[in-house]
Parts: sequence; structure tokens; C-alpha cells
Amino acid sequence: MKSRCGYSVLLLTLVSISASSGLEWKVAVVDGGGAVINAGTSVAIASGDYPHMSYLSYFSPDDSVGLFYVYWDGDQWHKQNIFQLWIYFETQTSLSLDKEDNPHIAHGWHGGTGALMMYSFWDGADWQHMHIPYLGEAVHNDITVDDFGCSHIAHIWISDVPCPISPIYSAFGCPQKCGSDVDTVDYMWWGNGHVSLALSSTSSPCLCYNLNNRTDPGLKYAFCVENYIGEKWNIEKVDTVPEAPHTSGTAISLNLDVSDHPHVSYYDDLHHDLKWARKIGGNWEIGAVDSFADVGSCNSLVLDDYGFEHISYYDATHKDLKCAHWNGRSWEIERVDTLGQVGDVNSIAIDDDGCLHISYYDAMNKFLKYAKSTSTHICSGVKGDVDGNSTIDVIDVVQTVRHILGIEILEFCSRVRADCNADGQIDITDVLGIVNVILNVSTCQPTKGN
Repeated sequence: MKSRCGYSVLLLTLVSISASSGLEWKVAVVDGGGAVINAGTSVAIASGDYPHMSYLSYFSPDDSVGLFYVYWDGDQWHKQNIFQLWIYFETQTSLSLDKEDNPHIAHGWHGGTGALMMYSFWDGADWQHMHIPYLGEAVHNDITVDDFGCSHIAHIWISDVPCPISPIYSAFGCPQKCGSDVDTVDYMWWGNGHVSLALSSTSSPCLCYNLNNRTDPGLKYAFCVENYIGEKWNIEKVDTVPEAPHTSGTAISLNLDVSDHPHVSYYDDLHHDLKWARKIGGNWEIGAVDSFADVGSCNSLVLDDYGFEHISYYDATHKDLKCAHWNGRSWEIERVDTLGQVGDVNSIAIDDDGCLHISYYDAMNKFLKYAKSTSTHICSGVKGDVDGNSTIDVIDVVQTVRHILGIEILEFCSRVRADCNADGQIDITDVLGIVNVILNVSTCQPTKGN
């Protein structure tokens, strides 16, 4: 890890917690100063599988608000206050690392007379700060740095007059595929909203957002049309609750799989459920991840190498941090931390070994905490060889069918190998794919789509 100037040092102990699902987590207090703010933290994983985090905290001597950055170097935590926000308002922070592990952070700023959307990044020698030229509050935001070092930012812009609300997309340091450096994707005349950003395999921006209002409630998905003629953004409605002045889609997290299929976790604030949607074959599939109690008001989604979803989220009824894992057929749910009131702000990431990393807020103590899963799902073999005996035959077809029918539930690695098209679910298309492998018609390949 590169050295950076001006860091104070925190050395903290990891405590092991065995979750109800059998996974083991290690939990640490990263910032135990008792001044961390209940606002967005974000986690990203650097080389060496080391976690980096951004968050907000009060700091002396004037109790103003600071944007903080902390990372683990293998031996200890390093922490720095990189930007002073002056006045507290509930802005998220969003963190992404470039290929050299330099941090890039999207965040809001309030100087007393107005709010701005900010972009702060380490250039290898010092921190640089830029503002995105939209006046008005910029609470909800997301950032991703692509493989070419281009920074892509999405944020919800809320202006006072005449009260429009818009998801805004910005790009820095790269050719803008959507026509301008800063672009308005959609708008509504009243309400508030949330947004999440992901990049396709060609680094085209995709946004999932809601514009929470009475006239057009719901969750939307937009992606930039490359080489567009006419409309540059293709916008789709994913989910809605038309019968009530609430919306599906508060607290949103978007990710794309290797086939560019979108996967979304989000909070349905009418039913107080954690929900999940993905688009396969041109159609959106929607379902509940967890509907017991009030769950999901803050959530974060990652996909593993096999296209399976992992979602960290807050259980507001029990005040616990939970994590849900898609196993190819159903959701496996566990409690990661139950000490006090934990997880009402959280962020999840996954490393190259398949270990999960979660940064989250401890509201009782005003701490920033961190949890890492010590269990990994690394599977040998090839797609289609369900039983892992190095031969793809009719037995693999039968086992896949029995799993789909619920007669025989496959273990994790067998499920991974049965998912022939790598779309994160096991269904009849996988059966047909395995049959085609046996007949030498084709091999198991991921399907492409938006």
C-alpha cells in the first residue's frame, strides 16, 4: 500500500462472531472516538484485499463536520480528515478506488449559504477537490472509477426553486459517452430521491433511482445508449406502488453481472420490506428478500464471481445488521452484528477471494465499525459439471432438474456449476444449456443483456 501524508494511526482488534448461517465474521471498531455521524459510509477493496472506507465525523476544536478516509495496510488502520463540510447535513459519501488504489470520493458540502455536490480524490501526492456545477442539495450519490481511470458520478439534485428533483450523471477524466460532462437523466417537480450507479462492460453508465413523489412513484432504471440518435438515456420503470403516496425504491443499490444484467436491492417503504429485482431476457423479475419486521431501510448489494447476490442491510425492528445471500434458489439470511443499534448505515464490498467486507454505523456508541466474512466460496470444476466428477453427462442434467423441482437441493458449488448461463439463477435454460454441452452443440456461456 502506498504511504500517504498526514495520517493518524489506529490499531484495533478484530473480534470473531459466528453467524446463524454458519458463516464466521470478524468485527472491528475502526473509529471509536464517539463522534461518527449517522450518514453514509462506503467501503472499497484495494489490492491485497485491504478495506478502505469513507465516512463523516465531527472533529475538534469547533465541532464542525469532516469527511474522513481510513484504510487498513495489513497491520493497522490509517485515518485522515480530508475535507471540512462546516455544517452537518445528511449527505452520503461514496468511495471508489482506481487501479493504483488511489481513493475517489463523492460527497456533498454545505458552507452555510448553500449545498454543492463535491468530488474529492487523491492524485498520488495530495487531495484534490472539485464541485459539480449544480446548486442545491446533493444528498444521495454514488461513484465508480473505471479501468481507464475515468470517474463516473451519479447524484440526486434537489433545488429550492422551482423545486425540481433530478438524477444527475457526471464524468471526469474521460470521454463522455452521453454527450456532456454533466447530464440530467430525468426530472420531477417535487419530492426526494435515491440513486445508485454501475458501469457496463464497456464502461457505459447505468443508473437506478427513484423520484419519490405522489404523481409518479417508483423505481426506475436508466442506461446510456451508446452512439445514440435522439434520446441518450433509455429509462424503464422497475417497480411501483401506485395505490399509496409512498414508493418502492428508497435506499437503492445497483450492480451489473458479467453479462451486463442489472441487479438491484431496494427498500419498499410502503410495506417495510427489503426487495430485489433483476432484468433477465428483457424482463424484470421482482421479489422480497426479507419481509419480516421493518428491514432494508439501508442496504447495499454486491455480486460474487458466480453472479450470486449478497446484500447487507439494516433490521430497524431489532436494530441489527443483517446479510442476505442468494444461493441460486432462495435467500439465506443471517445477523452479522447484534450489539446495540448497528447497521442503520452500511456498505458492502467483495474481494478477489469472495470474502465480504461491510462498513457500518454503530448508533449507540457513534462508532464506525467493520465486518469481514472469513468464509469464502471458491469452487473448482467447470459449468455444467454439476457433480464435479470432471464429466458432463445425463446425471448432471438430472441433478439440476431435481434441484429446480425442490426434490434435491444442491450444495453451493454444485449450484454454481449448474448455473450454465451464469445469470445467478438455476432454471430450465440451464438444463437446456447442459444438454447442449453433452450434445456438443455449445458450451455454457453467460447471456448478454441490459
